[in-house]
Amino acid sequence: MASVRRRKMAKSSVKKATRKLKNSARKVNITGNPIIAKNWDHSLTLSQNYKKLGLRSKLQAPAGGKEASLEKVIPKEPLVKKPFSGDSDEEWDSDSDSSEGSVPEDVVNEENIPLGEARILRDNEGNVLKVVYGKKANGSGDESSVAITPQETETVRELKAFAARPVVTKVRTPSEREEAWLKSLYEKHGDDYRKMFFDRKLNIMQQTESDIRKRVINWKLRNKISD
Repeated sequence: MASVRRRKMAKSSVKKATRKLKNSARKVNITGNPIIAKNWDHSLTLSQNYKKLGLRSKLQAPAGGKEASLEKVIPKEPLVKKPFSGDSDEEWDSDSDSSEGSVPEDVVNEENIPLGEARILRDNEGNVLKVVYGKKANGSGDESSVAITPQETETVRELKAFAARPVVTKVRTPSEREEAWLKSLYEKHGDDYRKMFFDRKLNIMQQTESDIRKRVINWKLRNKISD
């Protein structure tokens, strides 16, 4: 018999820490195209697979959330601080005044400010000197918005060859029952397709007049019946 502590633990709403035996993520099973199914890597995500195959997972322009590419490494240099020296307070004041008065050029440049935004330039006392309105179009400096045409992969070449293959059109062959039905319609009404359409006994499937006309004309060509 279980102890009181065990019974309390069983009734507790706090979940126990158990081992994850099954991955609940949905497994992508490619059944539409045999070329993509052959080159699909189940250890990668859908976007990663499409990028590897040279395809696009989304046709629209990227709206953010793009996975960072680790192929290109940009090294960052450490920030070097000047060692403290026993300078006078006047030198520190002059340095601070010069740094406050100088504004970076990229901040003031209207071409580097996004459209719809502005930068306010003030003096040391806080008075407004100038308001610079931005002229930079949205997405003009974003690397993801630039259309980059990657090199054609082997999978893309296989897909193009698969799409350009000659397709043999299969001619529809009517059944014996359909042949007998068309023969009975022609023997009863001749070339009057309007009466064939309103015939309740023969046109039980309510085929349209144009559909009956097309079927009868093809039936006459197969049986070499001239008008």
